[in-house]
Amino acid sequence: MTKVVIDADSFVHIAVAHERETGDIDSAVADFYKMIDSVVAEYVQFRGDPDIVRIIFSPHRTFRNELSDEYKINRRTEHPWIPLVKSAVLESARNAEMWKGLEADDICIAYQKYHDYDIIAYDKDVLLQATGFVYDWKRRLIIDDPYRDIDQNIWFQTIMGDSTDGIKGVQNIGKARAAKYIEENEDVTPDDVLNMFDDDDERMLETMRLISLHQLDQDFNLLMYESIYDNLT
Repeated sequence: MTKVVIDADSFVHIAVAHERETGDIDSAVADFYKMIDSVVAEYVQFRGDPDIVRIIFSPHRTFRNELSDEYKINRRTEHPWIPLVKSAVLESARNAEMWKGLEADDICIAYQKYHDYDIIAYDKDVLLQATGFVYDWKRRLIIDDPYRDIDQNIWFQTIMGDSTDGIKGVQNIGKARAAKYIEENEDVTPDDVLNMFDDDDERMLETMRLISLHQLDQDFNLLMYESIYDNLT
């Protein structure tokens, strides 16, 4: 059985951007469905017709907003149509879901990790932390490497942080230096990273919680890391 889950937030934003000048909410909803149908058709070329398709949205606030006032602070002002389009799809499509306090990224990863779903997404966090097949619809690329080290990718993101999302990593270390460090140190440990955080385990733990998409159990209950020494995946 082929099952696929779609990180659908970006499609809503694109649909609203297309229609907000000359259209209306109904036209934005129609545009959203058109894009979903198109990307599923692309996916079918690689994996065949899926038996199950799930469309996942993020709520406006999640557990990460409770952890950090800086989290996605630059994204908090959204077009008023965004929640209306999501609500319309949730009401009209039985396969559309939005989980309280959890981002679409978290849910997509959990569906794949525990329930053997493929993922359609282009978000960099999903692409780095997925455990199986991902169709990156924006770049028309397939990611399907059973040997990729997800733990190393999470450490990479923890060290680098994410300025776009307001997540502070190690001071004065950006993407290039973080990637070089991971490349040169194949078996990074929590103590290695803690040293880079100047032994500030509270700040490192917060960064891990904000970065990781692997904090749900198989029933999608949130089990945030309690220590920097918790197993990442």
